[in-house]
Amino acid sequence: LFGFYFRGSLAALFNVGVTMGGEGVPVSLQIVPVEIPEGTSPYFDRIQSQAYRIEINPDQVSITGHSYEGMYYATRTFEQLLDGPSLPVGTIVDWPDLPIRMIMVDPARQNENMDYYRRLIEFAGRHKINAILCHLTDDQTSALYHEEYPELMHHRAWTPEEIAELKALARKHHIQLIPEVESLGHSRMFERRPNFEDYLHQTTDDSPDESWMGTDIPGYTNVLCPASPQAHVYLDRMFERAENTFGHQWIHVGFDEVDMTQCERCIAAFGEQTSEEWMITAFETVSERVQNNNAKTALWGDMLLSHPAVADAIPTDSTIIFDWHYRPDVSDESVHFFLERGFEVIASPALACAPHMVIPNRRNYDNIARFTEIARDNDLLGVNTTIWVPVRYLTDGLWTGIAFAADHAWAGSNFDEEAFFAAFSRDFFGSAEGEAHRAVWNRLVDILWHRPDIYTASWIDSETLEAARTAAKTREAELREMITELEEIRAELDRIGESVTANHTEWKALGHGAAILQYTMEHLLAAPHIDTDAALLADLNARCVRLIEVIEADWDRNRYADDPGKEGRFLQNQHLLFRFRQMDVYHKELLAKAKE
Repeated sequence: LFGFYFRGSLAALFNVGVTMGGEGVPVSLQIVPVEIPEGTSPYFDRIQSQAYRIEINPDQVSITGHSYEGMYYATRTFEQLLDGPSLPVGTIVDWPDLPIRMIMVDPARQNENMDYYRRLIEFAGRHKINAILCHLTDDQTSALYHEEYPELMHHRAWTPEEIAELKALARKHHIQLIPEVESLGHSRMFERRPNFEDYLHQTTDDSPDESWMGTDIPGYTNVLCPASPQAHVYLDRMFERAENTFGHQWIHVGFDEVDMTQCERCIAAFGEQTSEEWMITAFETVSERVQNNNAKTALWGDMLLSHPAVADAIPTDSTIIFDWHYRPDVSDESVHFFLERGFEVIASPALACAPHMVIPNRRNYDNIARFTEIARDNDLLGVNTTIWVPVRYLTDGLWTGIAFAADHAWAGSNFDEEAFFAAFSRDFFGSAEGEAHRAVWNRLVDILWHRPDIYTASWIDSETLEAARTAAKTREAELREMITELEEIRAELDRIGESVTANHTEWKALGHGAAILQYTMEHLLAAPHIDTDAALLADLNARCVRLIEVIEADWDRNRYADDPGKEGRFLQNQHLLFRFRQMDVYHKELLAKAKE
């Protein structure tokens, strides 16, 4: 099988200029043990199984994999070597720092299309990522199709047939797909069911709570009630669907950010309990259902950190902890908390998370590098780089970041930024300007312009316009400095773009991201002047319309053009396209008033 894909990859290379003449050297491929230095990791055997060896001599190339997976990674590396001007003579022995190298996608918040997920799987395999966590349910929708819960489903929820296709493609690239079904919090979508009260956890607060742990319905939170028979029927059906379609040895059950309130139904079912006892009861019930579906239970670790008694009460042999922290200065304290209790741990940094927007920045990348280092130093099971809330960002602006996370997960112990950009620029963009790419990328990710900044800058009514006027007066010098920097960055991206011979859309997305950041800054600076300068307002709106076209093109390429989410059905306060459309509407209102 690997030989077939290797030949296919070579054929693709030949089509872009690599030729094989009659004087070519033979290439041998073998599955035999590959010796690597003995390490301290309890997962040493899993790490060694992914090792490979490439020997390049003037008269022969020998490629050896410790297993079929190791051979797959060897051929990926050899393909990249073939992209260069010549093959170096020498020997490569390579193996990963961590056994599991994962990214997480968030189709529950915004389902992207099957073509995008196919491209993502192929890209992940090329960069030696071997697992993808699929966050399938959340407050907004379920992306895991189940015919018995139509009100909850995304209109393009993943069917068993689509999952089978993705799973088959992933298997070819030695990638496991892991399902996540939220089983306690993050279940606001049940508001849409007529009998929502049969599912959702009660609270004594009788006012609507639109926070991450609330609902629009007085007296109810976004938690699936552990004492609700209907909630457990739902979980049984969703876990069964996840097991039957994904067939993975884990089911991730969420359990993060749970509002642990009092609930009359729980008191009636379980008696008076402390918050910790209630959480333990909920976990035991859910974990039993997961095990009934022949899987281990995986969960986010935040609630256990907040309530150590819960961590002390749950079994370690059947529970995998995803320890998530998104600060650039993340410490190893929480990792030790879980390891000392005997849990297997997956470190979980973020490429995209609140409050970041449009494209990842330095804080994201420092978080990935530092948390991956912690995973390596503490011999963790793996690392999971999360990608949250797709409506916040340009999908095609993430490819460099995914490769960066993958490279840190595979070989962060030897990470060389210059070598990374040289290889990635050549391999993905077909460009020899790796050093220039590295320099401009570093300038771009150093622009720290977050969602609160963007929303202040993107005024859409009289109230937000007044707030923008105030902010513009206090930040003018800072904004003008960043705008000048972004103008230079965009010019350099355009220059390097002339050398790009592959994946032009993905390259242009970097420039589009810079343009969006620059526009919002200029939009903020314009706020004090638009009442007296109609030409300025008209120019702002013309540029806004052009950027809407850019954001829509990214959406339509990677998501569904007919998705109600495109019109802002969910997450309006984080929705890049929706916000720009709101700006357009308000600009036109002001222009109409100016004409009057």
